Amino acid sequence: MAVRGLQTRSAQTCPWSPQKIAYTVEEAAELLSISRAQTYRLIETGELGSFKIGKCRRVSAEQLVEFVAR
Repeated sequence: MAVRGLQTRSAQTCPWSPQKIAYTVEEAAELLSISRAQTYRLIETGELGSFKIGKCRRVSAEQLVEFVAR
């Protein structure tokens, strides 16, 4: 995946060719076809990685790929 000239490891393994570097929890839930609440549970248990920018929680495309690969 090339994002503004940057190459990431997920380019070779990502089945849906993400157009974003990071997704909201709601967007991640939609991509995984699970509920928002289930996505937050996965984040709380550490099964799905995430990070915060200020008060906003985000899930990177790479974190989604790693979760699906497990």
